[in-house]
Amino acid sequence: MEASDFVVGLDIGTTKIAAIIGRKNEHGKLEILGLGKAESIGVARGVVLYIDQTVQSIKAAIADARSKFKLNFPDKNVDIFIEEVVVGIAGQHIKSLQHRGMITRNSVEEEISQK
Repeated sequence: MEASDFVVGLDIGTTKIAAIIGRKNEHGKLEILGLGKAESIGVARGVVLYIDQTVQSIKAAIADARSKFKLNFPDKNVDIFIEEVVVGIAGQHIKSLQHRGMITRNSVEEEISQK
């Protein structure tokens, strides 16, 4: 199994940090192989206040997910090296705006630029 076969997600919250390890099965659906969580220390109202404590919480959630991941392969000594993680974080400091735009080109050869 290659590391690229797996998807790792991380949710950083105020009360807990959750980690999930999965892979796409033969039907294209996400199969959950490991789910871990840890108390979120160092985060308040969605803002990371103490990075070292937050890193320790993230490591604990990942370790929990990895241990459960290994339970799915009892006959093998399987582990993965995590190269990429999809991270979700929310808080009062996160804002978004809805915007719509449109551009009309005079010809199909006309390039759309930043300007």
